[in-house]
Amino acid sequence: MRTPFGFVTKQGAFIDSDILKAYALKQGSQQIKEVVFPGTYGLVTPLYSPDALAYHLETNTYHARCVKTKAQDVGGLGWRLQPLKDEDPSEEQKKIVHDFFDNLDTPLEDILTEAMIDRESIGQMALELIREDRDPKGKPVGLHHIPVHTIRQHIDEKKFIQIRGIRKTWFKAVGLDDIDINKKDGKEAEAGTIPEEVRANELIWDKIYTPRSDYYGIPDHIPAIGAILGDVSRCDYNVSFFQNYGVPAYAVCVTGDFDPGVPVDANGKEEGAVGAAAPFKPPLQWVIEEQIKTLAENPHSVVTLFVPTAGGDQAEKVDVKFEPISVEIKDASFRLYRKDNRDEVLSAHAVPPYRAGISETGALGGSTVDPSDKIYRDSVIAPRQRRLERIINKEILQPLEVTDWAFELINLDLSDEERELDMALKLFDSGALTPNDLIRNFGEKLGVTVWKDVPAMDSHYVKGQPIDLDIDIGPDVEDILKDTQKRLIEVVAKNVDDSAGNGSRIKHFFEAITGLKGDSSKTTPDGAKAK
Repeated sequence: MRTPFGFVTKQGAFIDSDILKAYALKQGSQQIKEVVFPGTYGLVTPLYSPDALAYHLETNTYHARCVKTKAQDVGGLGWRLQPLKDEDPSEEQKKIVHDFFDNLDTPLEDILTEAMIDRESIGQMALELIREDRDPKGKPVGLHHIPVHTIRQHIDEKKFIQIRGIRKTWFKAVGLDDIDINKKDGKEAEAGTIPEEVRANELIWDKIYTPRSDYYGIPDHIPAIGAILGDVSRCDYNVSFFQNYGVPAYAVCVTGDFDPGVPVDANGKEEGAVGAAAPFKPPLQWVIEEQIKTLAENPHSVVTLFVPTAGGDQAEKVDVKFEPISVEIKDASFRLYRKDNRDEVLSAHAVPPYRAGISETGALGGSTVDPSDKIYRDSVIAPRQRRLERIINKEILQPLEVTDWAFELINLDLSDEERELDMALKLFDSGALTPNDLIRNFGEKLGVTVWKDVPAMDSHYVKGQPIDLDIDIGPDVEDILKDTQKRLIEVVAKNVDDSAGNGSRIKHFFEAITGLKGDSSKTTPDGAKAK
């Protein structure tokens, strides 16, 4: 059956079939979709101009600092894989993930940071996902960031278009494995029917929720746009003082008997003349208004008024006076106004001052870093990291058939991890955890891998002594532990910076899993004493 091009209503209006599809009844949610009127190519117009929102980064120091700080804290601190299985997670699956991310054209941290800059400054982000042979069900082989200000969403939510100048290309929404999209014209077809060379890649789209749109988001700084623009005006006002060589604002006033002149229009034509148009004012009034307008456009400049006299003896009654418009000259005017604007921008972004490079003092002269850091980490950074993790686990790890590992972004603050490690070491000393348990949870990011087929590494110990009855630590195993210790020391030398305060903590971890001792009095399974 051929798909109709469109339909004509009883009132004679034509409706494109793509628009009808967007409102067709589907199984599942019965919510009413947003009613929009698509523009060229069936695209939905964003609530705010993405180009203008991107330009805001160049107009306000604190806004730019907040956006980049949040983006870096979310996606730029590194990543790791966490095992989903308690025992023997697949090392082969782990290698598959590392091979994918290590072979990207751009480091993953840079990709995620750039995408988050878009999301925090414009309201949404876009990542291009490339599959093997562009097969809708193929394994991912590439990931790229796309500047989101160049992207527009189609009304059917199945495709996106990137437009730069006169060039354009289409992308398919990620996860639609039953259709293909032609990258040149955006036409939809059954999966596998469009030639590979013109088959569109997939686009991962994520936005900051707003109740005003089902298609686009809005960034956090929108409520503070007034503060951002106000600070621009404050800056321009202060700069103008120096552009006028520091001359204070004066008005030169001439008073006395004078001839106001015949009222004229803005072009100097008297009422009744050909081409004259209201309003009509005395020439002196026009001059004064023009001077005031110049003063508003160029603060700190000098106003000079020339007043025509009536002539004769009355000319002696004309006086000239200098009147200061600004009573005092201020160094960096509107300093408090700037601070109010700064605080509003920081509040909109929910970024503590110290993260934006501002030093603040807490109660009784103490620092506010510790409490604000925890709030910022837990309520701002952590939710964004969890969202990115879900996207990568779903759209990359699942198609790679990785089931034993989960992608995890490294958190801004390691204080929680330190507490977890201290608790784990206590459990280890009490015989509740094995050496391999510690390595799986804390050694992966340092390049320390579990020891397979070594029973001693999966055994339990109390104060370094084995407690498993069927496990004996003899010379061979001790050699293995010594070799492990040597490898860990090499890791410390390469990765641990004692100045960061982590040296003693990681040293404690290494000592715990390498300080195991054999019991020479323990009986081996064959009844002989251990050597």
